[in-house]
Amino acid sequence: MASLIKNMSLALNSKISDVATNLIAKSNQISFESVKGLSEEDVKNPNDVNTIVNYFQASKDEFSFSALNESIDLYNSSINELKNKEILRPIEISNLQMENTIISVVLHELLDIQVQVLSNENNYLCLEKGMLVAN
Repeated sequence: MASLIKNMSLALNSKISDVATNLIAKSNQISFESVKGLSEEDVKNPNDVNTIVNYFQASKDEFSFSALNESIDLYNSSINELKNKEILRPIEISNLQMENTIISVVLHELLDIQVQVLSNENNYLCLEKGMLVAN
């Protein structure tokens, strides 16, 4: 079970990183590969709304909001199948500001999702090692 949650976390975190990388690349008008090593602070126009609308919101590619949402749904479905699932929080993005907003906000929201994924993984692994008690 530990390897399952690690793989689930890795898959979703990888998807989120790729989405963020794509947004930074599109906003800075550089290649996806050139973004490696750059972060939110390197975005030339942190108030860029057009990148979010065109390459995240309206897009249907692997880096789109809909593709991210599908990955999150798969993650949530998978954690619901695990034993001791009560210590795991499903990822809820309906209250996040992910559409019709600036790139810096979306990048921040993506980072928050990654933190929650890592927290879920940590909680589950601690429970498996007997370091955490489920309610």
